[in-house]
Amino acid sequence: MTPAKLLVRIVLLVLPAIVLNACGPDYVAKVNDTKISKKEYERYKNQRIRMYKTAGTQFNEQVLKKQVLNELIVKALVINGAAAKGIKVSDSELKDRVDAIKGELSEEDFIKQLRQRGVSYEEFLQDLKDQLLIERFRKSFADISSITFEDVKKQYESNRPVKQPERVRIRIMHFNTEEEAKKVFNEMKTNKIPFDEMAEKLSREGRAIVSTSDWVEPASFSPEMAKAIRSTQKGSYSEPVKGNKGWFIIKIYERQEAQYATFEEAKEQLMFFLIEKRRHEGFRKWLIAERNKAKIKVLEKAL
Repeated sequence: MTPAKLLVRIVLLVLPAIVLNACGPDYVAKVNDTKISKKEYERYKNQRIRMYKTAGTQFNEQVLKKQVLNELIVKALVINGAAAKGIKVSDSELKDRVDAIKGELSEEDFIKQLRQRGVSYEEFLQDLKDQLLIERFRKSFADISSITFEDVKKQYESNRPVKQPERVRIRIMHFNTEEEAKKVFNEMKTNKIPFDEMAEKLSREGRAIVSTSDWVEPASFSPEMAKAIRSTQKGSYSEPVKGNKGWFIIKIYERQEAQYATFEEAKEQLMFFLIEKRRHEGFRKWLIAERNKAKIKVLEKAL
């Protein structure tokens, strides 16, 4: 073999490696032995950007990049954790979920909608399968057998579910200044002028905005006004109270106290609440521990 032919052969052998290195790695991070591909990262990032732009929401691109990468790192840890537990998603389960999402759309129209969002059908299937896997993995941290009757009873006694929040019928005088509100309050007290009589007078003279509300929840007002509503007796009116936009005097006409569910009415709801709470706590602890011991390498220049 002549020196020239040998040189050509060497160049042909080395050139692919040179080109590959020039293009850079095809992944942005490595979680233990799992690579997060650059393609997947870019797809998730672009989907998030498109979502924000469609909603007209402002965002910081650098913060968004970190959020997307963090989500993909968590996803990699969870999928590996599910595999370690032997958790799988069958083809029939995946098909059932696809059918539920697709609804009455034809497969052609459904795929067209996916493409409009910048997602291929294959990417959609993989994302959905991952989602189902993650759901099942989270559920593995607690089930109904881990919740006792005593657990449910304790939860009920510490935080009884509300069937109907407290409500009041009220009338409100709205003033621009504290001075005007106190002047009117003192005038009613000194001269024993009924609230409704004064309200009509102020409304005619344009000295205050007067409004009536039928069965409203105190919690729907500012904290200061809610406190005044709760502390004022039925048939009485409050002292001037500062709200978000001015000063107010509030009369209470009627009051309905909050109604709470009985234990029998609430026990099933509380049981599922406790299951979800334990799943969340168990998953969170697992994730913190896994992340602390995982070997995570991020290629900053690839982001």
